[in-house]
Amino acid sequence: MERRVCKHGVEPLYFMARITPYYDTAGKISGVVATFVDISGLTRSEEYVRELHADRLNSMAEMATGLAHELNQPLSAIATYLKAIRRLLQLPLEERPASIDEALDHATDQIMRAGRIIRHLREFVADGEPNMTHESLHNLIRDVFELTVGGVKDAKIQMVLALNANKDGVLVDKVEIKQALVNLILNASEAMAASPRREITIATSLVESEMIQVDVSDTGRGLSGLDQRDPFEPFLTTKETGLGVGLSISRLIVEAHYGKIWARPNPAGGAVFSFTLPLAAADADP
Repeated sequence: MERRVCKHGVEPLYFMARITPYYDTAGKISGVVATFVDISGLTRSEEYVRELHADRLNSMAEMATGLAHELNQPLSAIATYLKAIRRLLQLPLEERPASIDEALDHATDQIMRAGRIIRHLREFVADGEPNMTHESLHNLIRDVFELTVGGVKDAKIQMVLALNANKDGVLVDKVEIKQALVNLILNASEAMAASPRREITIATSLVESEMIQVDVSDTGRGLSGLDQRDPFEPFLTTKETGLGVGLSISRLIVEAHYGKIWARPNPAGGAVFSFTLPLAAADADP
């Protein structure tokens, strides 16, 4: 039986056993036959899903304050608009201004905004098997922007989107790709804790003919604190707190989607974390 070598050494093998007894003519057990089925692959898959979900919950804990702030804004705005509408409705019909319709439209917009944030949140914390679907990578990035923008605002960080790729269709598990993006954004945010200039740029571009590249750039401390070690190595971190598994989870996700991920210094100061994904067949060049 082949055993693969992983980062922790030789991977263990897992078997499921089925015991079948045999009886003699007197009805007594005369022997047994044991059948073993290798379930190592299934066990590794289950562990992978558990690791992803645990990392997702850790990310949510880090984003909790920002999300609360981001949800509070539309809810406060809705309350303000509804109070104004109530006062206007108390006026005689002929004295009511046309601005009632405008206030209702603004309240509706804020309700939709709060609903989007909650939907993104529910999708992000979902615990389930990978589900590959055709998605717009730019839309996934915008979803993650809505999830994380509150936290980066609280940290006085400016986040810029430069979605320049003219093709962005990908076949992915959208929750996993969002998780990889959130991890990179949180990593960038924490790297700028002591920086006078705090800016995260998420950019896309096409590379070769069948790949799209995402660059998450920051203006933080850069990669010098890692002493040339692999920043995606599990449990490697320069943070005062944290387990250092976010980047390694991101690498697992990207590589499971047939892409690659790497880091390099940012010429403007800081670091750039990049990854590629294959374009879906409909968007790839023939």
